[in-house]
Amino acid sequence: MPVDATEQRLRDCFQAVFPDFAPADVDAATPESVSEWDSIATVRLAAVIEEEFGVALELDRNLSFAEILSYLRQRLAVA
Repeated sequence: MPVDATEQRLRDCFQAVFPDFAPADVDAATPESVSEWDSIATVRLAAVIEEEFGVALELDRNLSFAEILSYLRQRLAVA
């Protein structure tokens, strides 16, 4: 399945926060699967995503790449 603009922008956000993370593995990224994904990384990732998309993320729990992508697609469709 081709990557759309929202997905690519989110991948770029993940790469900015986790530069050593293999791009091919981004789709499966979860806080449990990425050892560097701690509370500080969560805050950094949220800040990078919020800056890129202009959308605030709820930090009440850690979200996977897929959950964040779904949330962004819903929010951006409404905007």
